[in-house]
Amino acid sequence: MAISLKDLRKKIKSIQGIKKLTQAMQMIAASKMQKAIRAAKTSRNYSNLAWEIIQNIRRRVDLSTHDLLSERKTNKIAVVLSTSNRGMCGAFNSQIIKKTFNFVKETKDKNIDIELITVGNKGKSFVVRYFKEILAADFPSFDKVTEFVDILSLANLLLNDYQAKKYDQVHLFYNHFISTLKQEPTQKQILPIPNIETLDDRHQTIENLKPESDNKLSSNAYRLSTTEYKFEPDADTILDVLLPQVIKTQIHQIFLESNASEQSARMMAMKNATDNASDLIDDLTLTYNGLRQAAITREITEISAGAEALRS
Repeated sequence: MAISLKDLRKKIKSIQGIKKLTQAMQMIAASKMQKAIRAAKTSRNYSNLAWEIIQNIRRRVDLSTHDLLSERKTNKIAVVLSTSNRGMCGAFNSQIIKKTFNFVKETKDKNIDIELITVGNKGKSFVVRYFKEILAADFPSFDKVTEFVDILSLANLLLNDYQAKKYDQVHLFYNHFISTLKQEPTQKQILPIPNIETLDDRHQTIENLKPESDNKLSSNAYRLSTTEYKFEPDADTILDVLLPQVIKTQIHQIFLESNASEQSARMMAMKNATDNASDLIDDLTLTYNGLRQAAITREITEISAGAEALRS
């Protein structure tokens, strides 16, 4: 059925309104994105090097005396899923939810108990739909740049439950910020603090680092690997204080990465929506002008034919 000029005008006006909305959301997301990326990058080196220090220390102490370092027989796993509270951020939520879904299914197939803790409404909605019986707790996502104090309630819950032997492992699933165009869905074990061989690909292992590396972080990590540590008053006392703080630092960094990824994904999604709206408006305007020109031509032809008929 042919569309009328009136309908086209209404459709163009409607899309122009949507374009204004997506442009505004793009600008807001871009502003938040800059702050989130700056926060994530500022603390990333500190977080990674603190993790490297613990990895090096674990080689020099008796792991059986430190509950946060020693491996246990895995009977129950806690999974923390980080998503956003709102949508309109592309594949940000779907890619990490898919990764979590696969992990939960594989864990259940191994007859290992699992509990889910969600951070963000999108993750909660997914868990309530598919795994409601194993949802242990939920927290709202952090819509602003995450402060250290914001993660303490979650971190203390995980540490207390792990030390009470409620869980044998704790994994976090989140989107790691690579660039504005790329966010990598990532699984990271934080409890017990894993062996260096089990670190994810972003954390370089000490064995692969070279002292002549031009990378500052790599050079520092290599130097740390060859450093001897002296503990005052003793290793047990220091580690009892240090290990929980390092784990909290890791959790904080994970949510900084997730927040930077969310704002980047939302900014790009709104930019693509704005561009698509512009293209659609151009196409509809071209169609409108063509129909309008055809209507004017038809009217002129009818007038000319009528005038010619009157003369004859």
